[in-house]
Amino acid sequence: MAELHRFDSYGTCTVCHRPQERHVVCQHFHGSDHDDTSCRKCGHHEIDHRACSKYLGDESDTGDLDAVPCRRCGRLEEDHDSHAYCHFTPSENAAVCAMCGREEVVHDVCEFFACDRETTETSADGSDGSPSDSSEESENSEGSEESEESEEIEESPLDEMQRDPSLARHVHPGMLFCANCGCSEHMHEVCVSFHGTKPRCDTCGRLQADHVHCEQYHPGPDTLCVNCGRHRSGHTEEAILETWPANQSQVFQPKSDYPYRSFAPACPHTPVRWFVDGRSAFTAMADAIRAAKREIFITGWYISPELYLVREGPHSQHIRLDKVLGERAQAGVIVRVLAWNETKLAFKFDNTYTKTRLEALHPNIRVMTHPPSHPTTVINWTHHDKILVVDRKVAFLGGLDLGFGRWDTGDHALADDCPLHPRWPGRDFYNPGIFQLHDVSSPFADGGDRTRIPRMPWHDVQACLLGEPAHDVALSFLQKWNFCVGDLHLHRSLLLPITQSTSAAHSPLLPRQSSLPSHQSSLPSHESSLPSHQPSLPSRQTSLPEPPAELPPGFSHATCQVLRSMCAWSGGLDTEASIGAAYLALISGAKHYIYIENQFFISSLIAGPDTGPVNTISQALFKRICKAIDRQQRFRVLVFVPISPEGDFVNDMVVRFTMSRQFNTVCRGPQSLLGALEAKYPGVDLRDYVAFCSLRNAGTIDGKLLTDMIYVHSKIMIVDDMHLIVGSANINDRSMQGDRDSEIAAILSDEAFVDSSMNGKPYKAGRVAQSLRMNLWAEHFGGSPSDYRDPTSPATWCPMMHTAGMNTVIYERVFPNIPSDHVQSMRYDVDIRAAAPGEHNYLLACRRGHAVFYPLRFLAAGGFDVSMLDWTPYFVKDIAH
Repeated sequence: MAELHRFDSYGTCTVCHRPQERHVVCQHFHGSDHDDTSCRKCGHHEIDHRACSKYLGDESDTGDLDAVPCRRCGRLEEDHDSHAYCHFTPSENAAVCAMCGREEVVHDVCEFFACDRETTETSADGSDGSPSDSSEESENSEGSEESEESEEIEESPLDEMQRDPSLARHVHPGMLFCANCGCSEHMHEVCVSFHGTKPRCDTCGRLQADHVHCEQYHPGPDTLCVNCGRHRSGHTEEAILETWPANQSQVFQPKSDYPYRSFAPACPHTPVRWFVDGRSAFTAMADAIRAAKREIFITGWYISPELYLVREGPHSQHIRLDKVLGERAQAGVIVRVLAWNETKLAFKFDNTYTKTRLEALHPNIRVMTHPPSHPTTVINWTHHDKILVVDRKVAFLGGLDLGFGRWDTGDHALADDCPLHPRWPGRDFYNPGIFQLHDVSSPFADGGDRTRIPRMPWHDVQACLLGEPAHDVALSFLQKWNFCVGDLHLHRSLLLPITQSTSAAHSPLLPRQSSLPSHQSSLPSHESSLPSHQPSLPSRQTSLPEPPAELPPGFSHATCQVLRSMCAWSGGLDTEASIGAAYLALISGAKHYIYIENQFFISSLIAGPDTGPVNTISQALFKRICKAIDRQQRFRVLVFVPISPEGDFVNDMVVRFTMSRQFNTVCRGPQSLLGALEAKYPGVDLRDYVAFCSLRNAGTIDGKLLTDMIYVHSKIMIVDDMHLIVGSANINDRSMQGDRDSEIAAILSDEAFVDSSMNGKPYKAGRVAQSLRMNLWAEHFGGSPSDYRDPTSPATWCPMMHTAGMNTVIYERVFPNIPSDHVQSMRYDVDIRAAAPGEHNYLLACRRGHAVFYPLRFLAAGGFDVSMLDWTPYFVKDIAH
């Protein structure tokens, strides 16, 4: 046995000649940054640190055990105490061991914890120190885990108490200390399983929540185990497998007492921010990823690992999706990506490659593609939601996938300015109307000839949410991820816990009650005629508690609720269609205007089993416009959609079918929106009430003028400069019905207002909704955002309609073979005066913004068999610079 420490009459150790008080050291030795003997935490010599109670040897060495370190604490056998128990005798200031002469607090802790009732009597509330409810148990457990996490960087309460044992009774009255050895409860070994009844174990005396886990998970109403208080993920794999599906019914299902029957409540005072187009959105997403400390969650319809998130600046080449995810994974961040397992015959973007590429970067990155591929069972729907969640505190959602072709600026250029340093490298130079994305395993090889063919510009909108709604987006991801683990029959180690340990406490990531005042739990509607099952968010007159004073730059406060389309195949849940319900509610309750941007507009004017589309967004718009005409009210509806669906509409039958369904919704036949309005109000100029527009741009490549549409991919609706819906959902049955594509969105109702005008009268406009609308209109129609302050005034509306009409005429004259109202049949009898070559540049210089009218009469007389027509490329050849 090693020589024992003894102290002379001056309090100096006879072995190491150090003062007696210097022997109170850390619980464990932490190595040294400078040498091999001094602890970098407390500065004490290694010999002064407490050894294990038993020497365990080294399994890797079969020789002399006296010469090898212990595999538990790293110390030699001679440094371990050979006696099982030490005996203490009273002394003037402290109890010292009769065997080794060391102070009692320096010895290893007792085998069992014996609560010191004298200590607990000094607690602030005068109780006996034992927790009276589960919340106190949780706090005790959380404190233990927190001390372990901070062990390397700051002194723990245990270290203070070892220097001065009196602190245990006077400075930390809320903590429990052993009546036998005086050490903190958290230093005692615990049982593997909890034995007995709450609050303490009959075997070791520790709190129930301090145990590792039970042998079997016993679900309670809050999904935590009624035996040990831990989540199901802390139990055995078999228990997880048996209990996971059964507990979703109470936690993740849509709630009838939440607005729109969403799974999540409305949350006031949410910091929110919007982003228009890919450059600003991807820059903010890159910043969030690089700041991640714990977790990153991503879902997408289509994900490209080699996507450059930032393309300006000296270090932009390093800010690529795979690189930043790999860096964070290397730093210990957990990365989970859920992508759609695409239909291989129809799509070539290959999310399987994404899985292989990202998982090869680091073990902390795991990617799932879903649904499973079965030769006999085909799921025709997609995972269409697009989110990024960082640390369960910051969430991005909207129309942007982290994929090629999505990065763009407000200029929406058709070509790269510099081919040596392209802004859209390789497959990112994207135009699915001319060449399809393929062979993504060679991401930096061009998919088409960029010296002849334009890229298709991409317009989108994304939002960032902080706080509780970000918590809800994370919850939706966790539920969906865990469901897919089971659906794909993957190993249960891939399951993610629904609780998260933070530096201060365990934060249960579970649905909350609405934080709105109780008298607003049903959320009042705009109109008394609004159906009761379609509530809307609070109006400006709603009284809410004061929001926090500080906001991150660019953010504003709004009441926010997360919405979904989800069902059995995509999440193992009852069908939730809260996005569609929110659209119908806001349209019905609109007072002044409705502004929509969407990739599709396919809906039904008359709902029924034989009417085609099932969703009734078109019907809701029709009723609201009819109300305005009947009451002679000024009311505007403006809708932006792409000129044609993504793809080659000349050769792709699916694209042409989609175009046909959209024309039938908008303008073809008596059951279309415009057709029904024209029949009911033959003498009314409908463009004073409703207009459909698209986006287009022009440019040059190698001396040739060219044009292409700007693809509208955003999925937003703004109402009355007050409410905003932003997300991934298209206006079609796939997105709105809930039992088809999975989607996610947020509905925002402004809480901060600015002085503005509506229809020429003073008006309090919401800061978020108005600023987004004005910036979008400035991009589409030209000018500055302030030009569009009043959205319904003729002084704003009429110039916008003039701009769209003028741009439409210019494009038709310079590029007469584009889809337009003049091309009404497959015979291609274009009755339009083409501009002379000398007029081209002049006419294009007269454009303002990118807005054009949607070609409502395109192929109206000749059907959609356009295979005989030569539409590509949309060039005017041989035009010199």
